[in-house]
Amino acid sequence: MNPFRTMLRSAGMRTKHVSPVRPESASGVVAEVYRQTERDFGMLAPPITLHSPSPELLAAAWCMLRETLLVPGFAGRAAKERIATAVSEANSCPYCVAVHGSLADALPASSPSPHSAPVAEERPEVTTELTAVATTFHYLNRMVNVFLDDSPLPRGAPRAAIGMLGRVLRSRSASPPGESLALLPPSDRAAELPSEGCHERIAETTARAHAVIERAGKSSVPIAVRDMLHTVLPRYDSDYRMNFSWLQDCLTELRPGDRPAGRLALLTALESYRVDERTVLDYRATGADDAALIELTAWAAYVAARHGNTPTAG
Repeated sequence: MNPFRTMLRSAGMRTKHVSPVRPESASGVVAEVYRQTERDFGMLAPPITLHSPSPELLAAAWCMLRETLLVPGFAGRAAKERIATAVSEANSCPYCVAVHGSLADALPASSPSPHSAPVAEERPEVTTELTAVATTFHYLNRMVNVFLDDSPLPRGAPRAAIGMLGRVLRSRSASPPGESLALLPPSDRAAELPSEGCHERIAETTARAHAVIERAGKSSVPIAVRDMLHTVLPRYDSDYRMNFSWLQDCLTELRPGDRPAGRLALLTALESYRVDERTVLDYRATGADDAALIELTAWAAYVAARHGNTPTAG
């Protein structure tokens, strides 16, 4: 393995607040996700590996990224990377802007897809795919803001390495389509979602990931916190964004024992850049381990991502 790829592999383990499963210790679902990630994305991507304390959520995060961004479809890869970059900019996620901006720059502007056509950008199939990419990155941006540093490169790495990263990753695409779905249990909800052609795969991806994340929320997020987030989300822009005491006002409505979870969930969903070590330590003081920490933040990030693709405040 060349030095640059060695650096990328070690970078996959650099996280805050949690300890990812190391590749040499991985087994079962974790080992398979790591194998697919290195093969299809070109590196052990930290936005994925940070989920490894919860193997089901690791599989869900990888499935969403792979099936929406990496698998060829109606939209070209370059268009998907531009959407990923734009969403990451809106969410103030410098890590993802660096990675996916470098990929967008490295790919031809008209990066082909198997179903591409001269008017592909106007086709509803393309819109569906790009919306799925946007939702995935509204989710991942929040998790990255909580658990990763601002840069994907180790401290001291030359800035030119970002361009090299784009060149290393640009040639990767995921094949066969739908392979990662086997990592997640089937879900009846897929039948409720519209599908056409490859969108049956995207509907299945959404349904299976949704089911896993909802189970995680029920396991690790107090019901009062879940109810509060669902109440605050639709009112955030109109009632809360410009109110500097909004968080404290919300937390006073929770019983004291639920407030650490409430603070972490609300910030992850709405102002993920504000999650700091004290917020995490207060939640851990309630008895939460790495898995519970990932479960709570993943649930909050996903609920926000699904709520109209609203950018995190910044």
